Amino acid sequence: MPRSYPVLLFFSLVLMLRCHGTSSTLLWCYCPPDANYTTNSTFQTNLHLLLASLSSSAAATGYSNDTEGRSSDQVHGLALCRGDVSSSVCQTCLDAAVHDIIQSCPNGMTSTIFYVDCLLRYSNQMFFSTVDTALRYWAWNTQNVSNQQQFETTLGNLMDDLTEKASSSPKLFAAGSAKLTSFDRLYGLLQCSRDLSAYDCYQCLQNTLTYIPKCCSWRKGGKVYLQSCYLRFESDLFYNLSAVEAPPALSPSGKTANDTVPNDASGGKSNNAVKTVLLVVVPVAAALLSLLAIFLSKKETSNAKEDAAAQTNPVIHMVPAPQGTLDDGEQIAVKRLSRTSGQGIVELKNEVVLLAKLQHRNLLTGADPVRRVQLDWARRYKIIEGIGRGLLYLHEDSRLKIVHRDLKASNILLGGDMNPKISDFGLAKLFDVDETQRNTSRIAGTYGYMAPEYVLRGRFSTNSDVYSYGVLILEILTGRKNSGYQGSGNSIDLLGYVWRHWNKGDAMQVVDQSVVDRCQPQEVLRCMHIGLLCVQEDPAQRPSMASITLMLNSYSVGLPTPSAPAFVTRSITVSGSGVHGRDTQVSKGSTTRSAKESKNDVSISEMDPR
Repeated sequence: MPRSYPVLLFFSLVLMLRCHGTSSTLLWCYCPPDANYTTNSTFQTNLHLLLASLSSSAAATGYSNDTEGRSSDQVHGLALCRGDVSSSVCQTCLDAAVHDIIQSCPNGMTSTIFYVDCLLRYSNQMFFSTVDTALRYWAWNTQNVSNQQQFETTLGNLMDDLTEKASSSPKLFAAGSAKLTSFDRLYGLLQCSRDLSAYDCYQCLQNTLTYIPKCCSWRKGGKVYLQSCYLRFESDLFYNLSAVEAPPALSPSGKTANDTVPNDASGGKSNNAVKTVLLVVVPVAAALLSLLAIFLSKKETSNAKEDAAAQTNPVIHMVPAPQGTLDDGEQIAVKRLSRTSGQGIVELKNEVVLLAKLQHRNLLTGADPVRRVQLDWARRYKIIEGIGRGLLYLHEDSRLKIVHRDLKASNILLGGDMNPKISDFGLAKLFDVDETQRNTSRIAGTYGYMAPEYVLRGRFSTNSDVYSYGVLILEILTGRKNSGYQGSGNSIDLLGYVWRHWNKGDAMQVVDQSVVDRCQPQEVLRCMHIGLLCVQEDPAQRPSMASITLMLNSYSVGLPTPSAPAFVTRSITVSGSGVHGRDTQVSKGSTTRSAKESKNDVSISEMDPR
C-alpha cells in the first residue's frame, strides 16, 4: 500500500525553507536566526569537534551527548538514532546529519536536524535533561480510514500502551501494533531523547498525543515531532520488527520459588536478586496461618456499628476493630474477607510472611482495642508522627525494604494510647536494598491514596507511599476524606481544596474546626506544608521519609516551596485494562476511568503472581 505525505505544516517557513540535505529521509531542520557564530571562530572549531565525536560515539549504542569547549565558546550536543535501527544504519544517518546540519544552518549557534532514522542537535545553551515540547513538524497519510470510530479507539489504546512502555524503557523507545480487523493491523512507534527522565519522557509523549486529533486521527498514518520526542503510526509495518519484538516470557517453572515477594508478571526488576532465604520463614508462616485459623474461628468478635462510627469521623477509624484472643491472652486482628473482594489467601500469606520479618511499635502485628475518643490536635500530631516513623522503618531502617502500596486511613488503627499502627500488608512489595522502582500492569490499591505515577503508569516506589502519607496528613488536618470530597460545593478533591486555600493565604480555614481553636497555627501549617510536599505530582520532588521525620521534629529545617499536587481522584487517564474492582467504572471505548468512592475503603486489586 503506497504512502505519501504531500501536506506538511511549516511552523516557520523561513527556517524550513533553509533545510536541505543529501538524504531523502531528511524530515526537518530547526535553525533559529537569533544567534550566529563567526566563521573560523573557536566556537566553530568546538562545534566541528563535537559533531565528529557524536557521530562516531553514538553509532554503537544509538545515543550520545557531550560538551566541547569552555565559557562562551562552549557547545552542547546530542545524537540519537531510532531505537529499532542497526548500528550501521545509525552511523550512515548521523554522517549525513553532520554534513547537512552545517549546510542547512550555517553559522547557527543552535540547530536541530531530524531524519527518519536519527536526529542531531546542538546549542550554545545547556539543554540536557530539559524537556522541550515545542511542536516542530507533523505530517499525515493522505488516505482516510474506512471505520473512523474503530480506528481512533485502536489508535488511542495503542498510543497509550506505547507511551507507558517508552517512558519506562531504558532507551525511552517503544514500538508495537494492534489489531484493526481480521486482516489489518495498526503499527506505532514512540521515542524520547534519552537525556530525559522517565517522567519527562512520559509528559512529552502525552503532549504528542494531543496533536493527533488536530492532524491525523482519521488518516491511515501520521507523524508528530516535538523537540524532545516524537510519535509515528501507520497501517503498514514501517519499523524493524525483529529489533522490537519482546523476548518470550518466563515459564512458570522459570520463576524463583524462594522469592519472598516476586515481581509482577508485567516485568520490572527481577526478583532473582532477592537474597532472603525462606526455608525457615515459610514453615513458620504456614504454622501461623494454621494457628490463626483455629483461634480466630473460636474467638472472633465483631462490631456491627462500624459504618455508623466511621460516618461520625470519616478520616480516623476510631471504631472497635474485629479482633480475637489467643490462649495466652494476646489480642490479635481479625481479617475478614469480603465476598466481593479480589483478595484472598495469596495476600494473607504475603502479609504474614512480611510481618514475621518486621518488628516495630508502629507496625500492626496484632490488634489493640480502638476506643472512640475525641482527637485533639496533640493526638493528631502524634498520629502523624507515628505513621511517619512506621513508614521510615519500612523504607530505610528495617533489614528489609518494603513498599506498602495501600497506605490509607482504614489501614491505620489506633491503640488505647492513640499510638497508630500501620496494618494490612497484603499488597506490600519487598524491594532489594538498591532497588528504587518497580513497574506493574496490574494496579492494586485505593483511589485517592494511590500516587499518580502508579495509577497512570504502574510505577511504584517508596515515593508512592510518601504520596499516600501526604494524603493522610491532609485528611487528619481537615477531618475530611480525599476521594469524592466536595469542597465548598465544587467538584474539587481535597488536595485541590487545600492547595487553593494555601495559595490564597487562608489555609487555616480548611483545618478541622474541632481543633482549630485549640492548636498552634504554626505547627498545623507546617504539617500542611509537609503534606503538600508529599503529594507533589513529580515523585522526584517528594521528600523521603527520613527528611519528613526530620521536618516534623526540627523546626530549624527549612521547607521548600511545594508545587501543585496531582489531581487524580475524580477522573483518571489510564491505559491498559489492569485496574479492576467493584468501585471502578471502566469505559472500554475511552482511556478515561472514573473511580467512585468506596464506602468501606475496599482496596481495588487484581490477583497476580507475587
